[in-house]
Amino acid sequence: MSTNENEHELVITEEHLEHMALFPLPNAVFFPGTRLPLHIFEPRYRQMTREAIAENIPIAVVKLTEPRRADAKGRPAYDVIGGAGFLTHHQELPDGRYNILLAGTTRVEIIEEIESEKPYRVGRARRLPDVVDTSGSINVLMTTLRGCVVGLQSDYERLAEALAKAINNIPDPGLLANSISSIIIADPMLRQQLLEERRPDRRLDEIISRLTDLLAESSTPTGESKSWLN
Repeated sequence: MSTNENEHELVITEEHLEHMALFPLPNAVFFPGTRLPLHIFEPRYRQMTREAIAENIPIAVVKLTEPRRADAKGRPAYDVIGGAGFLTHHQELPDGRYNILLAGTTRVEIIEEIESEKPYRVGRARRLPDVVDTSGSINVLMTTLRGCVVGLQSDYERLAEALAKAINNIPDPGLLANSISSIIIADPMLRQQLLEERRPDRRLDEIISRLTDLLAESSTPTGESKSWLN
């Protein structure tokens, strides 16, 4: 598998945002600061992958909405807020398919699709950075989150280990919230809601709420799996 040696130097520029390659996928929510493995088989996305490899262009992954919903041109509709990142690893298979790994760098909003000669869809986008928390609640939330992780160790050892590793290795609260969301949240709608929430404190609060419920239910198991939990 080939690796992009300039991974840490890749930055989404204003030029990239003007002509962003779009990859609409069912149930796919791509958080900044996370990695997304994909298998590429459609010819149009094979071309997109080849161009991303050759030109170091970013790709915006956006979640398809209801299967029957379409835009004005009859194309499948998608949530306009998605995650954009660069291809950091790729493996080309003998028949032309690819296995790739995307590294998420930025939350984007697709402002409009633009006419293009490309076989894949292209849009104009803008960055949606996190909104800095000025309330001082992050420290309290982090303390509560660590307490939840300790509480999970007896019944959810692997989950607790994964969350503890994220907490210890990701100092930025926004990226930490993204990483934990990608670890624990399976429900695509909830993942999309968390992606669209620009305040890290609110994302952390939602995560803590879910973990608190999980802790409460683990002491009185009902045998029902949680649809939101990975």
